This record gives sequence, structure tokens and C-alpha cells, in this order.
Amino acid sequence: MLVSSVFSIGTKAVQAIASFATVHKLVKMWGLSGYGLWVTLTAFALYISLFDMGVGYGVKNRISEAWGRGEPDQAAGVVRVGVAVYFVAALAALLCGFFVVMFVTPFKDHKLASGVLWVACVVSFFLSIHNTVLQGLARFKVLAALGLLAPCTWFAILQLWPSGTALTLETGAAIYAAAIVIQAIVIVVVSRRVHDFRIGAWYRTPLQTAKPLIRTGAGFLILQLAAFALYGSGSLLVYRSLGGLQTAQYDAASKVFSIFTIAFSTLISIAWTEISRAKAAHDRKRLANVRRLLHIAALAFLAAATLACAFSAPLTKALTGIRVPTSATISFVVFVGVQMLAFTSAVFLNAYERLREQIITAMISIPLFFAIAFGLLSLGWGMPAIPTASAAAMLPSLVVCYLIARGLVKSSGHEQELPLPVNGGDSTRRTP
Repeated sequence: MLVSSVFSIGTKAVQAIASFATVHKLVKMWGLSGYGLWVTLTAFALYISLFDMGVGYGVKNRISEAWGRGEPDQAAGVVRVGVAVYFVAALAALLCGFFVVMFVTPFKDHKLASGVLWVACVVSFFLSIHNTVLQGLARFKVLAALGLLAPCTWFAILQLWPSGTALTLETGAAIYAAAIVIQAIVIVVVSRRVHDFRIGAWYRTPLQTAKPLIRTGAGFLILQLAAFALYGSGSLLVYRSLGGLQTAQYDAASKVFSIFTIAFSTLISIAWTEISRAKAAHDRKRLANVRRLLHIAALAFLAAATLACAFSAPLTKALTGIRVPTSATISFVVFVGVQMLAFTSAVFLNAYERLREQIITAMISIPLFFAIAFGLLSLGWGMPAIPTASAAAMLPSLVVCYLIARGLVKSSGHEQELPLPVNGGDSTRRTP
């Protein structure tokens, strides 16, 4: 776990460097308002991950648990169902994207760029089932390395773009779209070399076989919706309420402080697989160690974020080319701290598929977030209103998840092994 964590965080650091350099270049090419528009278009396209209906999390859990029990054959049927569900979801996403591009501002004002981005995200989404499989197999170093392809390609092309030639929004969208699709295809090729899940005629998967995984996925979908409301809607809210200039500032601050959450989320992904395997093996000591390490890491990252806040004005200027005053970034540190502490416990509930409690707190957090956000915006808080609202809305979930996660670890030695919801398999393991 330690080696995978260090390697994965290292690749995330490379991605962050490429991302900041890309911001510099795009602001120079398009100005702050143009860059704010680009952030809005690309951020909305990322919502496509919601269309997996949460099934990806269930697939990852089943694969990890099967490996933890030493029964990898049991995972093949799950992967077959996952591919079928992702295909249907991709078609639904394509249809939804059409209506967004045609009727929603600012997407309808830039139909070609928005359409290209959405189609590329649909293709990448369908192929991303292989990312989920690799996570379930704990192939985090492979995923981390391949995850550099798209951002580094996008960065390299921008750096090599002729200085005297304008880069249109449509051309930029086409280049970015090609980069993410190529990365997805490469991951598919590598994934097929790592495992031998013979998914066969996945398009013939009967609905009855898929139902158990879809039921589990529905719970994860609700949690995804809550997560996007709390973390993913900020750019759109700022753009519609405050305009492109403040959206650019919001994005700059988000990128700087997301360094800490992205690195911590990498640990969470690795810990999720470790927890699933320890759960299947009824290894209480291993579960307790993972929980302790995650809390230590969360506090360490929070301390680093607090230190960065003290120098946020020159830091955001140096990294993104956009100056954000320290007073505007304090709320981002609060949000980062609450988010990481909540993730530390929520990952245990996710691995155990204890979703009911999380769904209840999500139903509370979503309206709470929007009420606080719009209230603070109306009071003139500006962009700090969004991270402040997100942090406040997450507090109920933080408390509930902490208490339940502690109980799960204590009682882990008495857990009964849960059967796989999807049977069938003809998989053999090529590499350990």
C-alpha cells in the first residue's frame, strides 16, 4: 500500500504541474473570461460519470472481495454485467448531452465545442469500466502512470502551439477530446493484458443478472449526486452568479487547494481496495491500521493546506497566473479539511456497502448546501460562499461516518462473509 501510495501521489504531482502550466497558457491565449468559459464547459462534461448509476463502485468491491477470498473466478460475471450497464448508460448520457448542448447556457452558445467534449467524455466513460477493474485488482501504479497521458498530451500541444496562431475554442475542444479518448483506449489495452476476465457476449446480459449490482449501484449513485452537488457544481454556480472573471479566480484557488484533496483521494482509492480485501479476510488488525493511517494522513495534509493558505496570493499567482487574495482562500482550507476527514471514514462505509446512513445524510446535505450557498452569495460573499457552503453541508456526514466506521472496525472479526451478488466466471489471473 505504501509503495503504491507514494508512486500514485508522485504521478498526481506531475499532473498538477502540467495542469498549472496549462492554466497559464490558456489564460494567456483566451484571457480570464475565456478561460472561465472553458472551465465551465469542461467541468460540466465531467458529470457524465454519474451515468454509471454507481455500478462501478459495486464492481470494484466485488473484484476486491473475490481476490481477498482467493476466488478471482467469481469476479468475471461482475465485470460482464458492468460492461453491459456502462454501455446502456453511455447511450443515455449521449442523449442527455444532446439536450444540454441544444438548450442550456453557455453550452448552446458553443454547440460544436460542447458537443465534441461531451461525445469524447461518453466514449471515455464507456471504456472506463477497465479503470474500475484495475482498481479492484489493486493495479494502482499502472493506472497512475497511464493517467498522465491525457493531461501531459494536452499540456505538450499547448506549449508547442505557434505563438502567432490563435487557438479557437472548437480547436481546443477537439485536441482535449482526442487526448482523453486516446488515454481511455490505452488503458483498455493494458487492462486486457493484466487480467483474463472473459466478458464474452456482454450485450446478452439478462436484466435479472444485473439487478443485484444495479441495486447496490443505486445507493452509490445517490452519493455521487451529493458529491457533485458539494464539489462539482461550484464553477457553474460562480459563473452564473458572478461571471467569468470570478470563475477563473475560483478555478485557480480550487486547483491549488485540490492538490491536497487529489493526493488524499489517491490514498482513499488504494485504502478502499485494502479495506475490501481485509473485510473479506476478517482481518481486524489490518482494518484498524488502515483507519489510523488515513486519519494521520488527513491531518498532515490539512496542516500543509493551512500553511499554503498563508502564502495563497503569491502561490496562486505563481502556479496559475491568477492572483487570489488570502482572505478568499481561507474557506478552501476549511473545505479541504472537512472533506478529507469525511472521506477517511466514508471509505469504510463504501467498502462495507453501508449506504443507507450515507444516503440519509446526503439528502440533508444537498439542500443544505444550496441554501447556504445562495444565502451567502446574496450577502455578497463572492466565490468563498461555495467552499464554505460545501464544508458546512458535509458536517453531518462527517460525524455519522466517523461513528459507524469505528464500529465496523471493532466488530469486523464477527462479520459474516457476504456472498457475491453476481455469479459466474471463467477468469484466470495472468499476473499477481
